[in-house]
Amino acid sequence: MEKQFIQLQLALFFKADFSGKIEDASLAIKKKFGSDMGTQILNVPSVVSSEIPRLILTSKEVDINFSKNRIDFFAKSKSFANNNVQNIFDIFNELKIEIVRVGFVLTFFKESDLSDIKSLLNNTKTDLIDLKDITVRLNKEEDVKGLKFNNSQMYVSGSVKDNDGSSKNGVIITRDINSLVGDVDKNNFTKEKLENFLEKALELAEISLI
Repeated sequence: MEKQFIQLQLALFFKADFSGKIEDASLAIKKKFGSDMGTQILNVPSVVSSEIPRLILTSKEVDINFSKNRIDFFAKSKSFANNNVQNIFDIFNELKIEIVRVGFVLTFFKESDLSDIKSLLNNTKTDLIDLKDITVRLNKEEDVKGLKFNNSQMYVSGSVKDNDGSSKNGVIITRDINSLVGDVDKNNFTKEKLENFLEKALELAEISLI
């Protein structure tokens, strides 16, 4: 059975914490993704970690979490990120935000038993024990036009629910392509650089061992 696409996540990390008004961020985002987006501004104390969302926006196309040091897009279309680079940079230009790190994640589900994950391991050893769950994570460092990034893939035994509420057992596949944490001081993502990264990330994320 073919794997089924579940969700895209695009995480963009800021060079410095956003110090503007959250209301201004909300307006800038809605200009590009819809004025009718569901909006929740969270009253978060200033001492709370910059990673915690200060603004949550929702729509049929995309859900967005805006924090002081990052923005996360969650979409049901694999091409969402690649199709919206201009919109994203219009928002950042208005809010005076610079991007130094990117994470691109696609999540898939494949209905199967544990044999698919076991095929990645040494079967002579795993067959000797009665396994209920398996998690396998692999990572490879790659390079796109001088930009180094992690090409990570994780396989986890799990289940998802069908539209009728019934559960299916299988493998949750996470393909995570992200620029290196250690390179944030030298990475400054222009529109062209982000487009190049996302084009390669989408190509790689479609590839999996299961």
